[in-house]
Amino acid sequence: MLKKFVKTTAIIGAVMTALGVTTPVSAASCGTVTANSLNVRSGASTSHKILGTVSKGKTVEIKDTQNGWHQINFNGNNGWVSGKYISSTTSTGSSTSTAQSTKKGTITANSLNVRSGASTSHKVLGTVSKGRTVEIKDTQNGWHKISFNGGHGWVSGKYVSTTSASTGGATSGSTSTGTTQTVIKTGTVTTSSLNVRSGASTSYSKIGTVTQGKKVSIYAESNGWYKISYNGGYGWVSKSYVSTGATSSSTSTGSSSTVNGYTVKRTLNVRAVAYTGGTMTALGTPVRYGVIAVDPKVIPYRSKVYIKELDKVFVAEDCGGGIKGNIIDIYMPTLSQCYSWGSRNITIQILG
Repeated sequence: MLKKFVKTTAIIGAVMTALGVTTPVSAASCGTVTANSLNVRSGASTSHKILGTVSKGKTVEIKDTQNGWHQINFNGNNGWVSGKYISSTTSTGSSTSTAQSTKKGTITANSLNVRSGASTSHKVLGTVSKGRTVEIKDTQNGWHKISFNGGHGWVSGKYVSTTSASTGGATSGSTSTGTTQTVIKTGTVTTSSLNVRSGASTSYSKIGTVTQGKKVSIYAESNGWYKISYNGGYGWVSKSYVSTGATSSSTSTGSSSTVNGYTVKRTLNVRAVAYTGGTMTALGTPVRYGVIAVDPKVIPYRSKVYIKELDKVFVAEDCGGGIKGNIIDIYMPTLSQCYSWGSRNITIQILG
């Protein structure tokens, strides 16, 4: 009877195998995603199509394992994820994950280009700054693949000091041995959409934008540009469109505000527009950035006016036919800057 049962079982197994049917494993295992965003692919390698992503902390059921890849249930179908970023446990709750070595690196160059591929012929996606710690996903021909702006990029290994951190499926904390960037001040973006570039001039590639009202941390200043934190790295923006605010001081006669050494006499709510062109102001001085047109009955000529949105002290030297009452017109060097400024209701400070 036993022989008959064994024989029958063997035949059924052979038929199921021939039909491509697999039997479930006796001890199903689950895993937890340890990467911030882990690609789910149609097969067990990076050459297969990306079906979507799963986020850090997500628990998945592991159906099969091949060549370091796990097959999981994804949106009602099967998908494959790299086992490097899954901390797995069996259904009995015992840990089956093994400690794996995750390579960390610290940027040693002042500003290191991140490229779309492993050579200088590939497009620059942005930069990472000295002292930044990066997780190295792969290494090819002296280049390291790192996480960048929610995706991946490549940096030259010549400018990355590497260390290893032992983990139990999830990466450990930072092991950076380099110096960290220090915030020197904070600012607020004053234009509707401000370009973020990979370096401190318009000749550098655009890596994104920040919108009006966005608070930014400023790490350095160079030639009229601010270095800010952006999408996990750093970028550069024109300081003309970042307000860092006025300073406040207390005197023995009470509390008063000062701007660049001037005392704030009064504040005024105005509608501020912008203009460009011309050569001379109403007072016969050259038009330039730093001049505003006013109604002299409201703001006397030669008054110094602080506009915090532009973080600059302007001088009232011009007027215009449409500038009546609580309206000011700010001179801008270009027409595009005028369009960018538009018309805004702001509060200005008249200085003494």
